[in-house]
Amino acid sequence: MVKTKHISKKFGGIKAMVCLLAILVAIPYSSSLDNNFVNWDDSAYVIDNPLIKELSWQNIKKIFCSCLAGNYHPLVLISYSIEYFFFKLDPFIYHLTNLSLHILNCLLVFWVILLISSSISISFLTALFFGIHPLHVESVAWVSERKDVLSTLFFLATLISYWYYKINNKRYLYHLSILLFLLALLSKPMVITLPLVILLLEYHHGTKFNLSDKIPFFMLSIIFGVITIFSQYSAKAMAYISSLTVLDNLLIALRNIVFYLSRFFIPHRLCAFYPYPEKIGILSADFYTSLILLLVITLVLYHSKRYTNKVIFGFLFFLLTIFPVLKLFPIGSAVAADRYMYIPSIGLTYMAGFAFQRAYVSKIHFDRVKKWCLVIMLLVIYMVFSNMTWKMSNTWQDSETLWQNVLKNYPQSVKAHTNLALAYIEKGSLDKAVNQCKKALAINPHYVRARNVLGIAYDKKGMVDEAIVVYRKALSINPHDKETLANLGLAYIEKGEFDKAIVECKKALAINPDCVVAHNNLGIAYTKRGMLDEALVEFKEVLRVNPYSKDAHNNLAVIYCLKGEYKLAVEHCNKLMALGYGIQTKMSELLKDHMD
Repeated sequence: MVKTKHISKKFGGIKAMVCLLAILVAIPYSSSLDNNFVNWDDSAYVIDNPLIKELSWQNIKKIFCSCLAGNYHPLVLISYSIEYFFFKLDPFIYHLTNLSLHILNCLLVFWVILLISSSISISFLTALFFGIHPLHVESVAWVSERKDVLSTLFFLATLISYWYYKINNKRYLYHLSILLFLLALLSKPMVITLPLVILLLEYHHGTKFNLSDKIPFFMLSIIFGVITIFSQYSAKAMAYISSLTVLDNLLIALRNIVFYLSRFFIPHRLCAFYPYPEKIGILSADFYTSLILLLVITLVLYHSKRYTNKVIFGFLFFLLTIFPVLKLFPIGSAVAADRYMYIPSIGLTYMAGFAFQRAYVSKIHFDRVKKWCLVIMLLVIYMVFSNMTWKMSNTWQDSETLWQNVLKNYPQSVKAHTNLALAYIEKGSLDKAVNQCKKALAINPHYVRARNVLGIAYDKKGMVDEAIVVYRKALSINPHDKETLANLGLAYIEKGEFDKAIVECKKALAINPDCVVAHNNLGIAYTKRGMLDEALVEFKEVLRVNPYSKDAHNNLAVIYCLKGEYKLAVEHCNKLMALGYGIQTKMSELLKDHMD
């Protein structure tokens, strides 16, 4: 075990190292503080998420009983709720929180490595490499990936608490470590491998395995593993699994190990979305070269055992923590993701820090020249990685820069073309949006979402007939796409064909009774038909699903004005203003005698 007294004597040096580390990590990531939200999950998690719009015990209870986008991470949503309560939708605050958590994680990495190595230099180098690596930009610069930085904070705190329990045999530290692990799981279930990491730490120090005190950790891992499977399955995130064989999944997992290692040691073609390879098979060069490289790595690791167990420890740390996301059980449309390397990279940075320190202290001829060369190499690594991290952070500036970077690396990604089209629609660049959708459909004519977005672009251009044709084509491919049905309903409203609009919106609601867009569009259609009572029902349904909907409050105010129920109209206008929205000028004039 670590000699804590020995470490305490070095506290002054450690304090200086920690301050320097925080500054060196903050510099390359500071560009992310100017970034906006992006159209990839930020809307669902933050901008349009009713769960975070109220900070109350009742709402916190709702958060703990809810899954969002196939994931269960209530602590992340609570953190958003706190930010929203004080700062609403100021993106700077959300990015600042992510960066602050990342810096704290770097300091905890330093602490963990110091405990297991008793070397300040190895700890500093490990934490520095971890902190500035461009692979981690996604976890830090993407607001919706708060899951990574928050779960890692509790993951590392668990390891520290458990390790001090092993040193001092204090039961409260043991119970604290279990609590911290629970908090990590409530932030992101990917940390379910932590009990295995604890066993690995004990292997690293040559201590005897005691499985009895690991039982609570394994039980929590199993429980949250089951929760994750059910939440992913309910959100249909595992739909892709049916199109792949067991052999395909195994080959992809082997490929991904090499993929992540290559991106770690030589960061290249980093982006937010990596599509599945077009060819999957045992004869594909992409896969048999991965198998050969893994065999070489295995031989190197076996040979290193003669000299040290640190190399094996670092690689096994990487392998254990990356295992849940190697796509043996594929979830989603991406084959890999930079964010998956946030915790696993700690093992690899430990190997790099150990190798650098060993090279520095080893005695050879021209020892002074060697040390200067290593110092220069370290400065070059910092400058190169920091520059890459700075530039990668800028790719998350907004939705447009994000998906342009993906297309630069993977120009055949239909998802990237479609999301870039949505970004152009948000900016009013409708011709560019149409062009991107057509590019996506040229690659995959059956991609319904691209047709849906193309219809939206046509609609906003005033080309309603063209939009209807596009929506109809999308529905011929997938008649159960609720978003397309709801958008088709809106197009019919704009043409004045209200009966057709009502039919399409009802079809969408038959598929998903909680489809907010369908309820809202159906309410508009009823209003146009003069069916005000029916419209009231639909707009109230919108508020049932999302009590903070600007459109629903505005539409209800309009309906109550038309019905002459001005007191109720005023109530919804007040709610609009409480939510930070203005009210229409005409409505303001109409209600001025009824408002306080």
